[in-house]
Amino acid sequence: MQAHRRNTAFELWGSHARWHRTACGMALACALIASLAAGRSAQAAAEKSAQAAADTSGQLEEITVTARYRKENLQKIPIAITALRADQLEAHGFGNIVDVAKVAPNVTLQQSGSNGGKTAVAFIRGVGQSDFTLSFEPGVGFYIDDVYFGTVFGAMFDLGDIDRVEILRGPQGTLFGKNSEGGAVRIFTSQPKGDNSGYVDVGYGSYNRTRIKGAYDFSIIPDKLAMRVSGGMNTVDGYVTRYDFVCLHPTLAGNLPRLTNAPDCKIGHEGGDTVETLRANVRWTPNENLDVRFSADALKDTGQPAATKTLALTPGGALADYNNNVLLNPSSGFYTGVPIDSRFITNSPYSTYSTFKDLSTGISLNPANNVDSWGVSNTVKWNTPVGLQVKNILAYRGYSGNFTFDAAGAPLSTVMYANPDFIHHQFSEELNVGDTAYHGKLDWVVGAYYYDGYSKQGNGPVLLTSAELVPPNPSPFCTIGCYGLNFMTNDPVIVKNKSLFVHANYHITDRFSTELGVRYTDESKTYTFSRVLLPINPSDILFTPVFDPDFPSLAGFANNPSAVSKTSRFDPKVAFQYQWTRNLMTYVQYATGFKGGGINPHPVYASQVVPFKVETLASYEFGVKSQWFDNRVRLNGAVFDSNYRDLQITVIGAAGADIVQNAGRVRIEGVEGEAQAEPIPGLEVDASFGYLYYHTLDLGSAAGVAGGPTLDTKPPYIPTWKFNIGAQYEINLRSVGRLTPRLDWTYQTKVFNDPSNDPLAAQPAYGLLDARLTWATPFKGWQAALEIQNALDKVYYINKYDDSGSFNTVDGQPGLPRTAFVSVKRSF
Repeated sequence: MQAHRRNTAFELWGSHARWHRTACGMALACALIASLAAGRSAQAAAEKSAQAAADTSGQLEEITVTARYRKENLQKIPIAITALRADQLEAHGFGNIVDVAKVAPNVTLQQSGSNGGKTAVAFIRGVGQSDFTLSFEPGVGFYIDDVYFGTVFGAMFDLGDIDRVEILRGPQGTLFGKNSEGGAVRIFTSQPKGDNSGYVDVGYGSYNRTRIKGAYDFSIIPDKLAMRVSGGMNTVDGYVTRYDFVCLHPTLAGNLPRLTNAPDCKIGHEGGDTVETLRANVRWTPNENLDVRFSADALKDTGQPAATKTLALTPGGALADYNNNVLLNPSSGFYTGVPIDSRFITNSPYSTYSTFKDLSTGISLNPANNVDSWGVSNTVKWNTPVGLQVKNILAYRGYSGNFTFDAAGAPLSTVMYANPDFIHHQFSEELNVGDTAYHGKLDWVVGAYYYDGYSKQGNGPVLLTSAELVPPNPSPFCTIGCYGLNFMTNDPVIVKNKSLFVHANYHITDRFSTELGVRYTDESKTYTFSRVLLPINPSDILFTPVFDPDFPSLAGFANNPSAVSKTSRFDPKVAFQYQWTRNLMTYVQYATGFKGGGINPHPVYASQVVPFKVETLASYEFGVKSQWFDNRVRLNGAVFDSNYRDLQITVIGAAGADIVQNAGRVRIEGVEGEAQAEPIPGLEVDASFGYLYYHTLDLGSAAGVAGGPTLDTKPPYIPTWKFNIGAQYEINLRSVGRLTPRLDWTYQTKVFNDPSNDPLAAQPAYGLLDARLTWATPFKGWQAALEIQNALDKVYYINKYDDSGSFNTVDGQPGLPRTAFVSVKRSF
């Protein structure tokens, strides 16, 4: 009954998609009407703001963060943080949370390839998680208005009406939310002020990218109750073109059927997307001591499969069996006379022969990459009569999603992959109480956190091949009676977390402070495999279809086996900071964190349904924060040394099952720096760099495993060096307005995308140049901008997927080529 109610909720959301678009349009219409009505007051406010800015010309603006539950100057807290305000996000042209990684040192945020759908691959200082499988916990925590998001799938957050973004590097957990081993990414939305302000922003660009978004902030009860409504739509066509191979190359296509008669032979695209968002924030302040906030948001992301290019088809293995026993064997029943080989690799990085249909069998999948997400939350801040500050965050979030993946990039598929029913629901509550004692010398906070998450991978993943035959017909891959591998799953996963934390900051002197914190966590994960699994050491069957109505349970087979992974531990934090001068502070700190345990994700035998335990990180850090030349230059940096133990390493076990072992010990050393400067009025320069040395000291039981890491291999997704530099200059054109050109350059060294460091799946070092030209018109509140992303038209790959060991394919997700986008914004 509970599962039925959860599914019903998403059915209601899908049935109200038209309402969602209508409500979004109404919000934008309200914002536009208010914009036209507020012109005169906006002009007066802008003139006042301009005068205030002139008084501090040439000085950097103070950055305020809330990492320690109070508003503080970034330069005064002993935490390595990259913080970006809304205007900075706009100046960089960042539209999604993964874009922010361009300017954050030692941070990797990127979309997973088409084999992972709307999964955010997230690593901070070499620690994170890339596998969307629900067996694993995130290694980097994502938070929306202080609400933890429980999975890496669905974490590709659109940056709509945002106040700021904070990226905290290093273990987090003694201050807020769920433990985050590598670090935390915190997104804060704009809160109501009740001042009748807002904006409307429209734009158009390459690949028919069309964007419209806006917000309106208004008062319901003056000085008591305010509301901010925002929404938008961002749509873009795919940039990788799918072609009909038979149409383009009829002489090489054997007896494969033609799919289109179009002169250009195009059958679709990959990489396109349509994102619709709607949010309402309400703020009630009945008195100066009570602040109550309500929030509700919805997102509908309907996309094409992620852009995918087949890079290599490696010989031998399953591919050779498939070619010889099926495609080139006239007696197989699926004879085409055409093997899967290099003929199906296109010359352009922006084209593919993917059909999402195996033309030899007719098996097909709907090419899609979707997620529908929503959430509600309530935050209460209360300054009690006895001086205690109480904060409670109550939230409920959920999503459903699906995606498909065609590995071979050909009209004949060695593997097609689908997850049609990805469902997640979570309830969380966080209560913390804090105060200042001993005449302002002690700032303390104690808190409790509760999380209850339910997720399900329903009816997937599905591995479909031309070997997908219903028993008793044998799979053409096999010669000894085995059957096609078909993981038809419906696996529920339940995660519960109960935590207590305490954190104190004691000012020993006016300059010297110490920070102490500890977190206790009690966490459990229950994973149920809703399928039939093989018994231990079967003698006559290697693989079998699972949970198929045409294939009932067999005597001795395990039905719906489950396992539980439990964690109970303490994680401390100790820091000391010294304020040498008003503008120079240094700190040292020690902190630990962990990534929760799980259960082997893809067992074949019932004996493989076993849990794996947590992996842990202990980090030592020295940092400096400084400002120079009358606050015209800001320089921050950190050096860190981390001990990474009991890594959750996936190896290939018996019958090809994925087995996760806690093994190994790694030492991670690094240095990072960030700089901002305004050397002369109007000229702003910002830069960052990160260096990371990842040294595997021991692999334990994972040593020597085929396709696994060695002591000399580098971690996937982590560049050794990463740099960013940007500059903008505001040109006063007097009666014509102000013109601000900006350039941003990002560079990273070579990155591997698999544990074995296969050179076929490596991305060489590359750099990207982005440009933006902003015109603040003489008409107050109006602004126009031209953005050029990847201005030098660099060909590169966001990630690569090496499946050569199983299906003899290597695929890559090409980054966008050069694109242009023009926008017009009206603020009021």
